[in-house]
Amino acid sequence: MPQFPRSDPVLSPLDRRTLCQNRLVNLAGQTSLPLFCALIGRLDLLLSVDTGAAHIGAAHHVRQVVLFGPVSPAKYGPWQNPHARVLRAASGLMKDIAVENVYCMVRQLRR
Repeated sequence: MPQFPRSDPVLSPLDRRTLCQNRLVNLAGQTSLPLFCALIGRLDLLLSVDTGAAHIGAAHHVRQVVLFGPVSPAKYGPWQNPHARVLRAASGLMKDIAVENVYCMVRQLRR
């Protein structure tokens, strides 16, 4: 369970109790970009597709698993983050990434 200081100005707009009691919290549409970036920087692990969230996680050096579709992970993947792992199916289709592979990679990074 994450522990946040009571006077944390970043989390003041959010319900700290909800964030601390739930392992998964949907904050879609409830954050600003600065708050979104700050929250990603506090994650234990980020599971994301190849979007801006993955790049923000890489900038914060967050442990992350990034799922890639047809674009090149070498060109567009998390940059300079030794804690990043990339998964891409040989077909280049995200639907072909096996759930078991994602689960295995997440477990490896959580150790």
